[in-house]
Order: sequence, then structure tokens, then C-alpha cells
Amino acid sequence: MSEQLVDINYALEGNSAYSITTDAEAEAALRRVLSNNVERNRLMKLALDMAAQYRAKAESIEKEYQRKNEWDTLALKTYFDSVEKHQTKTQQSYRLISGRLVQKKRNPVYAWGEQELIDWAHENAPQYLKETAKITIDWAGLKKALTVVDGRGYYAETGEELPVTVTEQEDEFIIEGGKNG
Repeated sequence: MSEQLVDINYALEGNSAYSITTDAEAEAALRRVLSNNVERNRLMKLALDMAAQYRAKAESIEKEYQRKNEWDTLALKTYFDSVEKHQTKTQQSYRLISGRLVQKKRNPVYAWGEQELIDWAHENAPQYLKETAKITIDWAGLKKALTVVDGRGYYAETGEELPVTVTEQEDEFIIEGGKNG
């Protein structure tokens, strides 16, 4: 058996000395391949099972530490709301020695139907149509011309209601600091 392994290793290194010349040799090679496949499948299943266990453990750790930080985060947010903060157009922040408390303004989420807006723009505002291989909406431009009232989008120029819904998002409160954020 060890001579066969030497021959196989020799062949795998790109040499042509290993060849099968009889049914018995073919049967032995076939059995080795089948045996290797069984072992490969066992090890692959083990690896995938272990990966699933590690993913579950990682999720458990994440939830555990979210729970541990929940009260402190709520208390920090309440404190943050009571102090004078540095304010920019997109966020407010408050510095401490170990890090910063930050509240970022988040953009609203727009939901709109492509074809309905294309149909509307064809008739009312063709400047917001872009012609490529297919016609699409110049969403960035049209969004600037929108007025939002009660979660609905209206074309500011005419007041016409568009097939656009707008969902405002809460500002995001972030605690920054340390090497791992």
C-alpha cells in the first residue's frame, strides 16, 4: 500500500509514472476516490456546522452586549438631550474625555413607483426624464422639486400629488470612543 501512495504522490507532482493498467488497480483507485469523497463530505459538513455554531454564538454575544448597554445608552441619550451640543447641518455632538455622544440626522426613506413617475414626468416635467437605453427618472433632481406633506410627495411647482411616499426616520444616536468604536 505504501508503494501505491508513493506512486500517487509522484503522479500528483506532475510526473506520469502513475498509471492504471488493470481492473484491480482501477478498482483500488475508485475506492480511494470514493473514500476521499466521504471524508471530504464529513469534514465539509463539520466545518459548515461549526461555522453555523460560531455565527449563532456571535449573534448571542451581540444581543448580550446590546442588553448590557441598553440602560447606559438610554441614560446617555437622556443626558445628551439635557446638555448644550455642538451642532452642524447633519448632526449634533457632545465631547467627553473617552469619546463623543453623537446624534446624526437620517434621511427620510422614499418609496416610489418607477413607471408611475415616468408617466407623470412625460406629461408634466420632462426635464426629470433621463434617456438611456431605457427611460428612468432623474430621482436626485426630482427629489429636490418635491414637497412632503403627511408622508406624501407633491410636485412643488404645481402642488400635484405624486406616487411617492415618504417615511421619516428617527435620528440615530451614536456613542463613539475607544479603539473599537
